[in-house]
Amino acid sequence: MKRIVSMICLLALLGIPAGAATPTAAKRNKGGEIVVSDLRIRFYDTPIIQYSNINTTSKSGGGRNRWAMLEISYIPLPSQLASGNWYDDVTMEGTVVLNSEVKGKGDTLYIVFSGQTRFFTIQADGQTHFAMLLIPPKLMDRYFVANKNFAESMFLAASIEFYGPGRTPLGEGYWVNGFIKKESDVAKARAFVQKFSQNYSDVVRLRGGLYSKEKTPWAGSNYDFYDLIYDDVAPAGGNQPIAK
Repeated sequence: MKRIVSMICLLALLGIPAGAATPTAAKRNKGGEIVVSDLRIRFYDTPIIQYSNINTTSKSGGGRNRWAMLEISYIPLPSQLASGNWYDDVTMEGTVVLNSEVKGKGDTLYIVFSGQTRFFTIQADGQTHFAMLLIPPKLMDRYFVANKNFAESMFLAASIEFYGPGRTPLGEGYWVNGFIKKESDVAKARAFVQKFSQNYSDVVRLRGGLYSKEKTPWAGSNYDFYDLIYDDVAPAGGNQPIAK
C-alpha cells in the first residue's frame, strides 16, 4: 500500500494552484440529461420533531454534534431517455472527502464517505429540484480528529452522479474546496475526486456513510419539494415504463 501524494503535490499534478482555499466554489455541470446546478456542504443541528404525547429532546447543537449535509440542486431536462418527460428508476450516487488526521500522530488521513438515493421517478420539467445526502454526527465524531469543532473547510471534495436503469449516465457534478472557479475545470475536479478511489494507505472508505434523506430525521421535511424515493424493498431492475 502506498501513501497518497501530499495535497500540494496532487494539486500541482492537476495543474491547480494551491493557494488559500474557501469552501464556496461549486462545479456546475452543463452537460447531460440531469444538470447538477449547485453543490454545497453545510452543518445542521438535528431537527426536533414534536409529538403530542411524549417529550422530545435533543443534545445541544454546535461544536461536534451536527450533521454534515451535502445539498444538491439539479435540473432534469427533457430528453429521449425520459419516458413521457419522466426519468424512471434514477440512482443518485454521492461521495464526500473529509480531511482528518491519525489520532496522536498528526498524519493526514482522508475519509471518503459514499452513499446513494434511488428515485422512483423524476419529472423532466427543466426546473430546479433538490436533494440531500447526510453524514451523521456520530460518524463525523468517530473519524474526524478529536478536540476540533466541525467546519465546512474540513472537506476537500464532493461529487454527485446520476444514473438511469443499467447505469446509464444522466449527469454529474463536483465541488472541490476553493479551486473550481469555471466550467472548464470539470475534468480537473473529476480527476481530483477519483484520486481517492485508489488503494492508498491513508484513505479510509466508508460505503453507506453518506445517508439518504429518508434514513435521517429530515425524512418528512418539505416532503412535496423532493422527488419520490424508492422504498427499500423495491425489486432490482426498477419499474417499467407505462405502455403506450
